[in-house]
This record gives sequence, structure tokens and C-alpha cells, in this order.
Amino acid sequence: ARDKAARRMEAAIARARAAGVAGVDHYDAAWVADSVKKASCPETFADRVESAMAKRVEAQSRSPAGSRPLASPRVTFTERPKPKTPASTKELKCDKCDGPHATEDCPFFKGDRDDHPDARNRAPHEGLGSDGGRAVLRQGGGVRPPGG
Repeated sequence: ARDKAARRMEAAIARARAAGVAGVDHYDAAWVADSVKKASCPETFADRVESAMAKRVEAQSRSPAGSRPLASPRVTFTERPKPKTPASTKELKCDKCDGPHATEDCPFFKGDRDDHPDARNRAPHEGLGSDGGRAVLRQGGGVRPPGG
């Protein structure tokens, strides 16, 4: 079983080399023999090696000629252009999410505001972030969690 797994792995690696996949040079016969010897289930390990090599061959065939291999990608970052906003949107403030757009055009809350007193009488953030008055805790104690 180990010999069969080793032959399958060597064939998959040979197909990847023939396709010009970069980074498969260090998968030589010694690596295959050592890996098959260490594997608890050589058939499963051979399946995974075949699958990985097939994915690399497929990626190699999809990449345009002259592109860099997957093993050493060149990453370039470009600054994303900032969206243009008209001057009139600076004065707009959504009543639902405080975003810089009209309340009717809110991208986060599509529906109308609920019809109950807390929703209708909304003052814009009054009292938020304040110290909360002079509350003093006179008696306090820990509450044990259930079962603890």
C-alpha cells in the first residue's frame, strides 16, 4: 500500500513539474519516501498530495503568461479613490443612524420608524455620555451565577 501511494504521489508531482508549476522542485523521491513512511494512512496522504498538485496545475493553467507563480506573489496596494460627495450632503444628517444622508435614503434602516412614543419623540442624543447624575450605590453585593 505504501509503494502504491508513493507511486501516485510521484506521478502527481511529475505532472505538476511538466505543467511548469513553480515550487515543486523540493518534492523529490526522498521526500516522497519519507512522507509515505511517516504517514499513518498513506492512501489518504497520497489523495491529498494528488489534490494539491492538481489545484496547482489548474491555477498554473489559468494564470496569464508571464505572471508570477503563486509561491511568490507581488502585492501592490493602491489607494482607493474617495467617493465624491456633494456639498449639500454635509448638512444632511439621518435621524435613524446619524449618517450623512437624508433619513428617507438611509441604507441601513429601510423601513419607517416604529410607531411608539420612544421612537416618535426621539431627541438627538440628549443625555447620552453624561455623568448620569449623582447616583451612589449604598449596598452592593455579588450575585452568584446559577449552578455556581
